[in-house]
Amino acid sequence: MQEKPVRMMTEAQQAKLMQFVRVGLKWVVGQIPFDEVVRTFGQPKKYEAEGVRMIEYAYDFDDDTMSVTFSYDKLHPIDGMPRLNGFELEIRGDVYTNIPYETWDGLGLVRVKRGELIDGARAIRGDFFDPTGRRDITGWDPKNYVTFNYRLPMPPDAPFDVGAGFGYLGEWINERGDATLSNFRNAVNLRDLGIGRHYLTPEELQQRQLAKRRKYGEMNLCTGMVCPETAIWQAWTSNGPTDAHVVFKDRPFPTARNLTYEEAKEQRRYPTWEHARWMWLREYNVPEIDL
Repeated sequence: MQEKPVRMMTEAQQAKLMQFVRVGLKWVVGQIPFDEVVRTFGQPKKYEAEGVRMIEYAYDFDDDTMSVTFSYDKLHPIDGMPRLNGFELEIRGDVYTNIPYETWDGLGLVRVKRGELIDGARAIRGDFFDPTGRRDITGWDPKNYVTFNYRLPMPPDAPFDVGAGFGYLGEWINERGDATLSNFRNAVNLRDLGIGRHYLTPEELQQRQLAKRRKYGEMNLCTGMVCPETAIWQAWTSNGPTDAHVVFKDRPFPTARNLTYEEAKEQRRYPTWEHARWMWLREYNVPEIDL
């Protein structure tokens, strides 16, 4: 990376960059398929090789200002297909972008905060401001290269997190001072960015489920109260736990039978309906429907 770019990015080029970020973010989240990316930006170049983990789709531009790459992971397929990894955008070394880092606050992203809990269980380990260049012992990144880290709030049953990092060149107010945002200025020269998925591990999924059971258990949710999350819920009656049902968010919890189907059959008696306490059992994944 060059510290003294010689070309100013035009407003049209900035608009194209922002369009890539907005469309790319929708693709990473899963709101649009990759076909929609192609319809928007044209056919990319595909890079795939035997023994290489990623399948990449790259966009390069005649004005030689930036390159954009969308990638899929072959090593960890989902339903037999390469899973979505993320996209990266890199600015050419001699181009000055003039895009303040605060720009990204307006995309629905939130700044990463160390220790903040996701799902009530998983603590964020990183920081919003990362002095990448100061930490780099290889000398590859200049000392005034930093990264601003964001995440996108996801639905409570999402199988992945979405994270974003924006790399900038700026100035240290005091080069011998603390490596903090308050000691950094002029962060307007975007150099690269990446937005991608982190798929939850089985251990992380279990942590989330345990946290939900604890959280909703403490709320003492009963018949007539509003359901806080679409999920599989189990009713507890005077006879203990009975059948599990899908209860949708913002709808009231219903009454429940005091016997399961099996118990009613074994005891040869009809169940009665009564007020129940509802316990979160597991996440509900709505099946996909071909329209």
